[in-house]
Amino acid sequence: MDSVERSAIGYDYARFDRRTRVREAVEGNEARALHMPKAETRAAGIKLNPGQTAVFFTFMSILLIIVFSFASLSQVSRANEALAKQLNAAVKEGQMLSATLESRVKLDEIADAAVNRLGMVKPDARQITYIDLSGPEKVEYFGKAKWYDGISQYLSDMLAYFG
Repeated sequence: MDSVERSAIGYDYARFDRRTRVREAVEGNEARALHMPKAETRAAGIKLNPGQTAVFFTFMSILLIIVFSFASLSQVSRANEALAKQLNAAVKEGQMLSATLESRVKLDEIADAAVNRLGMVKPDARQITYIDLSGPEKVEYFGKAKWYDGISQYLSDMLAYFG
């Protein structure tokens, strides 16, 4: 026997048993192991149970699913963080633009431009009409109007607008 076989056999504690039938069994196993090809020795040591194989592959599948779900979760988290940064930047830009717009819009300047450059005037009291919306909503029907009444009203409104 070479040193590799001795070191592997040294862990077999049955070999040191003093009973003769145990010694004979160990020596018989050693003799068979010396004459068996390596492929047969390996195959003789591996006994696969279909139930154990199914449990192993199920466990490995669940493990792979968990690993891939954590990977996709981290990818989505990174994308979410990037979008949150973009949103914060857009909100800040919107606030800055609103502040710029408010600083440029001055009601006094707008009123001055409307009166002096565009010739607008403030309405007087007879042009202002107030509507009371506190009462109940109702519709009153006064009768059937003629088809040409609408046309004449439209023409008179146009003449008033252009005149």
